[in-house]
Amino acid sequence: MIRRVIKNIATAGVAAVVLFFANLFFTAWVATTRLLPLTKNSGFVFSVPLPLPVVYAITIAVLIFISGVYFLNFVRSRILFSVTYGLILGGAVSNLYFRLTQGFVWDYFSLGLFGVSGAWNLADVGIITGIVMWFWLSRKYRRVSNC
Repeated sequence: MIRRVIKNIATAGVAAVVLFFANLFFTAWVATTRLLPLTKNSGFVFSVPLPLPVVYAITIAVLIFISGVYFLNFVRSRILFSVTYGLILGGAVSNLYFRLTQGFVWDYFSLGLFGVSGAWNLADVGIITGIVMWFWLSRKYRRVSNC
């Protein structure tokens, strides 16, 4: 049991660190090459305009909540839960890092669906992927355990 917990925490940590540095390097590469259009995002999720202290408070509160849920419910679970937690953690910390050091994040993946447009970065993709996988895995394994 202890081995599984250590392995899962290490997996989450590796996923978080990989996403953090991937976003750092990819953002620098995009800024250098200008292959994708850069958008300065000083707001919150989907560029919602909020003051930076509020963005920091929300980000830290959500990270504490997600970490609590992970450590209380999923740290002993399947390793995929640790990967999803790592994606969410790495993306959030990466965006928080940019906001703390620059006051904004660079977004470079433009997306428009159903009349709503926005721009994302690699950290946002990791966060969304992690959340979707987390909910999918939760439903899948809850269904299996109820049988």
